[in-house]
This record gives sequence, structure tokens and C-alpha cells, in this order.
Amino acid sequence: MVSAAPVLRVADVDRALGWWARLGFVEEFRHRFEGTTPRYVGIRRDGCRIHLSEHEGDAAGPGLVHLWVPDVDAVAREFGVTVDEMPWARDCEVTDHDGNRVRAATARSGDDSAVARLLAGTRADLDRVAATDLAAELAAGALVVDIRPVEQRERDGEMPGAVVVDRNVLEWRLDPTSPDRLDVADSTDLRVVLVCDEGYASSLAAASLRGLGLHRATDLVGGFRAWTSGPGLSGRRRD
Repeated sequence: MVSAAPVLRVADVDRALGWWARLGFVEEFRHRFEGTTPRYVGIRRDGCRIHLSEHEGDAAGPGLVHLWVPDVDAVAREFGVTVDEMPWARDCEVTDHDGNRVRAATARSGDDSAVARLLAGTRADLDRVAATDLAAELAAGALVVDIRPVEQRERDGEMPGAVVVDRNVLEWRLDPTSPDRLDVADSTDLRVVLVCDEGYASSLAAASLRGLGLHRATDLVGGFRAWTSGPGLSGRRRD
């Protein structure tokens, strides 16, 4: 049996333990080389294990952990946050004292299909972009790629600032090692935000790009429809 435990960087293990206890985690072990050296602690809840480290060289930058929990409403009440009603699950997000994000989710009853599980697992690894944050991503140099089919673009309008790439050639156009790549796709460090109609196909496509080494690839939550419904956000509709 193979198992894995994500490592999160924390400034104070004891403070972090109190926060994670609110999510039902208990201390499993702790280690310190000597004296006042940084501490390393393992926590667990059922079969889920997470490691918390005070070592500066461990897990640089805030992390993201996706947790499947039996009752996401209980988590939301504990932290005073709102549960989001998503098609694949009901979820909420909380942030610890060190900026690490935890996305807790409860699967919707009645949809235990393989594709629903695939989608949920894929999104656990994506730092998805909200429609209201898309302009900031563009300003920061992200490549926004509209992968909607031509029929939807003609019906609903274009997305200013986005590059249009058909889904069936997406990997060939954005793989930096491909002879058929776009000129802008010259590095695996490129920030890519994919946009489809409602934010489903784009998640799976972003995972495919990450598989090619584009580790900053992600997608737009809710897709083009979410972008057009936001305040001050509208596409150019063809009437």
C-alpha cells in the first residue's frame, strides 16, 4: 500500500494544532532534532494524514489541501464561512494562520459517477480563478485561452483579451516543446487560464496541460457564463 501526506509550512506548530483540531485532526507524532530547533508534527483524521513543519526549507509558500468531509456544513459553521453550491459537490474554503488554504467538500448525493469523481479530484489541484479576478490575471501577464467551440462563440460573444484555441488542438498549441505551439507558449512557467462555457471542460483541459508541465495552468470558475454575469463583466454578444 502506498500513501502520501502533504507537508504544510507553519510558523507555530502549537497554534496550528489548535486550528486543525477544529477540523477534527489530532496529533499523531512530533519531531525536533534538539533544543529550540524547528518542530515537525504529523496530524491525522481517520485515514487522512498531514504534516506540519516549522522548517523554513519545507513547503515554501502557502499550500492548498482538498478534504472530502462527511458534513461540509459543520465545517462552515465552525469557521463562519458560506458553503458554495457547486454542481459536483458542496464546498467551502478556510485559511489557517499561515495562509494555507483548506477546501472542504461533501459530494452531492446521487452523483457518484466516475466523471464526477475525476472532476472533483482534478479541481483539488487547481488554483481556479474567479470571474472577478480575471482582469487582474490578464494584467499580471496570464494567457487567457477561450476553448469554447465556434458555435458558442458566435452565439454568446467573444472574450476580449483571450486567445481562441480549439479544444482538440489545445495541447499541441500550448506545449512548449511542440513544433506547432503558439509563439507565446514558450515556457512551462506560463500562467494559463482556460475558459469554456460553464467551467467543466476547462478544468479537465487544465489538468491535461499540467500533465505537459504547465504547472500554472488553471481555469475560470463558472466559465464564460460566470464572466458575463458578473458586475461590469460582459462579452461582445452578436445579436
